[in-house]
Amino acid sequence: MRNTITHVLLFIIMLVIHSTGYSSTLIVDDSFTKLENLSPYISSFKTSEEIDELNVSSEQLSTLESNPLRFTIEDADYWLIFDVMNRGINTKTLVLHFDNPMIDKLLVYDSAKQDLPPYLLGDSISNLTTKMYAFPYYQFSLAPNEQRSFLINVVTAGAPSPAVSLLTTEAFQNKQHDVYLLWGIFLGVCLVMMLYNFVLYFSIKDIAYLYYVGYVFFVILVASIIDGFGFIFFPEELQITLNALIIPLQTFVALTAMLFAMAFLRISENETFLYKTGQIFIWILGIFLFASILLREDIAANIFMPLQLFLYFYCFAASYIRIREGYNWAIFYLISWIPFFIGAALSPALLVGLLDYSFAVRQSFIIGAMLEISLISFALAYRFRANEQEKDYMAFHDEVTGLPNLKLLQKSIHSLIEDQRSFTLILFEPEKINTIRITLGMESTKLLMLEFTEHLTKYLENTVNMYQFEEKPVAQHICKTDDATFGLILTETYDDSTADFMTLIIKEAFATKSRVGNIEMTMNVNIGASRYPHHSDSFEDVYQKAFQALHHAKEYDIPFIMYNDSEHTNYQMQVEMLSDLMAAIKDNTLELYHQPVISYEDYSVVGSEVLLRWHHKTQGYINPIEIVQLTEDTGVISALTNWIINQAIVQFDALRAQGFNQTMFINISAKDLASDGFVQNIVDKLSKNEIDPGKIVLELTESIMLDDYENILSVVNKLERYNVRVAIDDYGTGHASLQNLTIIPFYSFKIARTFISKIEQSERKQVIVKNTISMAQQLGSSAVALGVETKATEAVLKEYGCKFGQGYLYCKPVALNKYIEWLQHYSSHL
Repeated sequence: MRNTITHVLLFIIMLVIHSTGYSSTLIVDDSFTKLENLSPYISSFKTSEEIDELNVSSEQLSTLESNPLRFTIEDADYWLIFDVMNRGINTKTLVLHFDNPMIDKLLVYDSAKQDLPPYLLGDSISNLTTKMYAFPYYQFSLAPNEQRSFLINVVTAGAPSPAVSLLTTEAFQNKQHDVYLLWGIFLGVCLVMMLYNFVLYFSIKDIAYLYYVGYVFFVILVASIIDGFGFIFFPEELQITLNALIIPLQTFVALTAMLFAMAFLRISENETFLYKTGQIFIWILGIFLFASILLREDIAANIFMPLQLFLYFYCFAASYIRIREGYNWAIFYLISWIPFFIGAALSPALLVGLLDYSFAVRQSFIIGAMLEISLISFALAYRFRANEQEKDYMAFHDEVTGLPNLKLLQKSIHSLIEDQRSFTLILFEPEKINTIRITLGMESTKLLMLEFTEHLTKYLENTVNMYQFEEKPVAQHICKTDDATFGLILTETYDDSTADFMTLIIKEAFATKSRVGNIEMTMNVNIGASRYPHHSDSFEDVYQKAFQALHHAKEYDIPFIMYNDSEHTNYQMQVEMLSDLMAAIKDNTLELYHQPVISYEDYSVVGSEVLLRWHHKTQGYINPIEIVQLTEDTGVISALTNWIINQAIVQFDALRAQGFNQTMFINISAKDLASDGFVQNIVDKLSKNEIDPGKIVLELTESIMLDDYENILSVVNKLERYNVRVAIDDYGTGHASLQNLTIIPFYSFKIARTFISKIEQSERKQVIVKNTISMAQQLGSSAVALGVETKATEAVLKEYGCKFGQGYLYCKPVALNKYIEWLQHYSSHL
C-alpha cells in the first residue's frame, strides 16, 4: 500500500510539472521506421525550471539546442522526466534502451502502470536476465494518439548518465546484432594477439610481450564492464563483482601499460630520471590499486583520472625520446595511443553526461582499444624486426666505435681465401691502454678511442688496395677485434716499403692530438702483421700469427713486427700444453690443495684457501700462474674456473661431513668477472648444494682493477646481494687506486707475502703493513697476512692489529685428505 501511494504521488508531481509547460514530449508518427540515438536531456527533479524541452515535428524527430545538466563522477541520485506520444494510426512497440550497464539502479515509472511498482534495472538488481544486464531496456506499446509519461530514477556511484535512446523493437534488435558483432571482433582480435605474443614471449624471452598479454587481458575485463558484454560470457555474480571493481581493473590496465611501456621502450637504469620516474609511478599505481578497492567508486575515479593523464604524458614523452634517438619502431607505439586515447576519452565523457549519445561514441572505447591493440602488435613486430636487424648489426660491429668486429673480419678473410686472393692482415694496439683507463676512466677512454678511429679513417681515405669491410652507411676499412686491438687488410703485394708506409700512417693517426675534456693526448701504437698464403692457409692461422706478431711488438717495444716462422715453435708448445690441460680438466686429474687461515684472537681455523695444483705427465709440476695465464690468453679460463668451483664445492661438503663447516677462499680471474652469467652460476651451484653463500669468499688479484673497474664494482655488488663475499688477494703487488678500494666493498685484504716475509727486520715493511691493516679496518674490512713463517713475524702482525694469518708457520698447502688430518690434529691441541 505504501509503495502504491508513493507511485501515485510521483506521477501527480510529474503531471503538475508537465502542466506548467516544462515537459519533454517525444511524438511518434507512422513515417518513422527507426527512432534511435535519441537522448532526452537530463533534468533535475528538484525544480521545474531545470527541465529541458524537446520539440518534435511530424516529419522529423529532433532536439532543441540547449544546455543540459552535466555530471561528474560522484554519488548520484537524480530523475529523468519525458513524454512519448504516438500520432500515427498504428500501435507502436518501442524500447527505451539504457546503454550504461554500470548503472547501479534504474527505477522506471510508467504512467500507464501507475498501480504497479517501478520497473527495476541495473547491476545491483538481482534475478534479471542476462540480456537485461547486458542491454538494460524497458519495452512498451503505444496506441494511436496515446501519450505516455515516464519518470526514471537513476541511482549510482559511478558514471551517472544512462545514455538512453528510444528505438523500435527492430532497431533495438539490429543494434544488439551490431554490438554482438563488434564484441566478437574485439574479443577475436584480443585473443589472437594475446596468444601470438604469449608464444613470442616463450620463444625470445622479452618481458615486454608478457606485459602486453597482461595489458590486453585487463583491457578485455574493463571493456566487458563498460560495454556490458561480460554478462554474456561470465557468470552473473562474477560480472557484478567486476562491475564493482571497475576502478581497480582500470588501474591494472594503467599498471600493465606502464610496465609494458618501460620494457617496450627499453627504459633502463642508465636513464636515471626517466627510469626512476617510471619506477616511482609504478609504485604509486600499485598503492592506489589496493586503496581503490576500499574507496568509494566515485572518489577512486576522480583520483584515477590525473594518474591516467600522467601515464599518457609519460608514454608520449618516452616515445618522443626514443624517436629522437633513431628508434623508428617507437613511432608506431606513439601512434597506437591515439585511437585508445580518443576512445578512452569519448566513452567515459558520454557516460558522465559530457557528450550526447550516439552508437559510435558509445562504442568508442572498444573501437579505440581494438585499434590500439592491433597497432601495438604491429609496433611489437616492427620492433622485433628492428631488434633482429640490430642484433645482426651488433653481431658484426663493435658496440663502442661501430667498427666491424672480429666476426666480420673472419667473414671477410674467409671470402678473400675463397677467392684465392693474397692479402696481409695488420693488427695494431695503442700502448699502455690500461694505464689510460685508470687515469681517464672508462667513458673518457671510449671517447678517446672514437677520436683516434676518426683520425685514422681520414688518414686512410686515399690509401689504395685496402680491403673495404662494408660500403654503407660509409666506406669502412678498419675493424676492431677486441677491447683495444684494431685491424685492417691490405690486398696488394706486401713488401718492406708497404710495411713502412702503413706503419707511418697508423702512427701518424694516433700521434694526432685528441681532446678529452680539458686533456689533449697523443698515443703510440704497436703493430703486428701476417700474410696469406705465405704464413697460413686459414683465418685462424693468419689471425693468430698476426696477433703473435703484435704481442712480440708490445713485448719488445718495437713499432712493427711481421710474423716470423722461427717463433712458431713456442706457440706450438703452448697449444700442446693447452690440449693437455683441457684433458686434465675433463679427466678430473687436476688437484686442489688447502692452506688454512688462522684467527689471531683464539688461533682457531676460520677457513682455507684452495690452491690449484697440476702435475703434468712429462713436465712435472706446473706453476699455477702459468696455467692461469695460458687459459686467459687462449680464452678457456671459464672452463678452468668452473672446474675449480665445482671441485671446491665437493671438498666443502667433504669437510662439512667431517664437522668442519668453515669458510673457503677461492681465487678467480679477471676474465671470469667479464663472462655472462658468472654471478648466477655461482649462486645456483651454492643453492643446489645447500651451501651458505657467506661461507664462500672469492679472491681477486689487485691487478684486476686495472682492466675494468666499473664491471668489477657491478659484479662485486651483485655478489654482495647474494651474501657471497669478495677479498682482494696479494694486496700491494698491483696498482689499484685508493679511490677504487674505498668504493668496492671488499670483505678482506690479503697482504702480499712480499711485505710479510721477515717484516720484523724491515721498518719500511712495518710501516706499509701497519697502514694497510689500519686502512682495512677503517673501511670495515679485515686484513689477512700471507706468508707468515715465523713467530717473530706473527708477533709483529698481532701488535699491529692484524686479525688473520696464513703461511707455513701453521701449515703448507696440502691435499684434502692431508688437510683433514691436519685439522683433526690441530683441533685436538687447541
